[in-house]
Amino acid sequence: SFERYDFYVFRTIALHMAEQGVETEKLACFLGRNFLFTIHARQSDAIDGVWSRLPQDARMMQRGVDFILYSILDSLVDRHFPLIEDIEDRIDTIHDLIFSDPSQLLLDELLDLKRNLNVLRRQSLPQRELLNQISRGGARFIRQEHLIYFRDLYDHMYRIGESIDIEREMATSTMEAYLSVVANRTNDIMKVLTVFSAI
Repeated sequence: SFERYDFYVFRTIALHMAEQGVETEKLACFLGRNFLFTIHARQSDAIDGVWSRLPQDARMMQRGVDFILYSILDSLVDRHFPLIEDIEDRIDTIHDLIFSDPSQLLLDELLDLKRNLNVLRRQSLPQRELLNQISRGGARFIRQEHLIYFRDLYDHMYRIGESIDIEREMATSTMEAYLSVVANRTNDIMKVLTVFSAI
């Protein structure tokens, strides 16, 4: 917090699941009484979306720059939900496949998914705390009547954090099931080899 503005650093998720997994990028924001500056290394769909809405939505400008900041963050937070759903679906699929064909490729993919979940967890916890602080009135340049919107963002981030923890547990249990299946198959092979050795 500075005299004429507040400075925030948020983490945005970059959706590159097919190429190299989940990545996060910094979004720096300077929020004053009548200005909002955002600084980011790459093009941001969330900011571009809000920017394109401004000419058609006069109410957004009338509500002030803190509401524009909320609109940007709302878009960034909502990007988590489809990503977590994709990870959940993939873990469920792997869980079913390991009992019929427990290949090394499935284990590699499972480890990648777990890494992605760890990345999401590391970036979501500080975000949640920051949004909690803002929603409790800890930001000078966010109007009292807009705090309810930031509380909604905090609730979403809390649900996201809970979902990430559940998926991490699912990934761990799926990995344990994979190792158990592989161990059982190895035991069966050893039994056959033992029979041949006896013969």
